[in-house]
Amino acid sequence: MYHYHVTTLDSLISIEQSGYLFPTIGPRSLKFKESIPMVYAFKDYQALSNSNWIWDEFDDDEHLFILHIQNSILFACAERANPWEVSSSFPVPKHLIKSVQNAQTDDVFDSIEQALQDYPSIHC
Repeated sequence: MYHYHVTTLDSLISIEQSGYLFPTIGPRSLKFKESIPMVYAFKDYQALSNSNWIWDEFDDDEHLFILHIQNSILFACAERANPWEVSSSFPVPKHLIKSVQNAQTDDVFDSIEQALQDYPSIHC
């Protein structure tokens, strides 16, 4: 089973370089006045598919990706605020990201490195 995290190109580069998807208080967390850094993900693909609002949270010109994250104990400990999401206060290691989907083209890649090959001006 996988969880699905929507992220930007800049964040994807950061994950490739650091080896982790770090919990943060990002723009959506600030909007809801959250105070604890977290990684949020949709609990399954149906939850992502039913959440059309997520795309409105990003600028139209942003390159977006969907991380397919292996279900892990990291997501089991956090209290769930919404029935469609899971969250973790722990960094998610890159090896738990099993594939990366380009949200604009629906192309699916086996690794972050492979997904970034479509952006030759980026040097990780």
